[in-house]
Amino acid sequence: MTADLDADASGQWLFHCHLLYHMMTGMSRVFQYSTLIEITKNEAKPQNFVKQTSYHNRPIVRVDETRPIDVMLVKHPMAHHVGLWLSTFLDIGTDPFHNVQRLTYKGLYGRDYNKLELFTNDAEMNKGKIENADIDIFYWHLIDQFWAIKGGVNYFYRPAKTPYWQPGIGIEGLMPYFIDTDVRGYYYSGSAKLDIELSRDTQITNNFFIRLGIRSILASKTVTEAEIGSGLNQMRYIVRPYYRLMPGLNVFAEYENEQDYGVFKNIQSNNGESTNQNTLSFGFSLLF
Repeated sequence: MTADLDADASGQWLFHCHLLYHMMTGMSRVFQYSTLIEITKNEAKPQNFVKQTSYHNRPIVRVDETRPIDVMLVKHPMAHHVGLWLSTFLDIGTDPFHNVQRLTYKGLYGRDYNKLELFTNDAEMNKGKIENADIDIFYWHLIDQFWAIKGGVNYFYRPAKTPYWQPGIGIEGLMPYFIDTDVRGYYYSGSAKLDIELSRDTQITNNFFIRLGIRSILASKTVTEAEIGSGLNQMRYIVRPYYRLMPGLNVFAEYENEQDYGVFKNIQSNNGESTNQNTLSFGFSLLF
């Protein structure tokens, strides 16, 4: 197929399918004049025709000399000026039937490829008592279009009896079939802990989605005072239908089944904590 485009602006153009999941799987391309790089380096002068083509109707159209090309389109892979950027994600939900509240917060602050990440995942309050709460303070580095590596320290508050600091590393990104992946590893008092989280959002209509997710927590050694058990500690399964009210703002209903296992289950049971929990939460998520 031959597409004929009469462009009147310098630089690059993104051609893409308007179905988001089509575009993200590769149905998008960036087009530019073949002389774009040479022109920004002042090695070539804009001209009316870049080259004639074999098509009968028109050559590749002109490079605009009236509006100079922004050199950042060529020098910077993100096609914008280098600067400091910030992004904050906030996810708040409550289960009114069991009096359980949850909060997930993620902030990325810095340049395109190197950022400070602040991340607390599923901080939970159950009947007025904090059951889960910790925060990653990580250096975050984008290694390609879909993956980032990270590392730093984690402040673990609950369910440990005494809060503590621990080093941590991780990798996050998008696997094939749109599987959102976040794997983090920590080390405390001789025990290596692995936190694996996988989820996938399926678009049903333009603004309605369903998320399926699974989270697993494992450890190599039991540390009773930190409430870490050797082997499999916990599994969580979620189903979340959500509706996009506007870009960056969703409302959701989420069912989660949380099950403890092995040594960790015994620790929780001895402390009088629940070892199996089902919650139905309602809330919103905000990206700004």
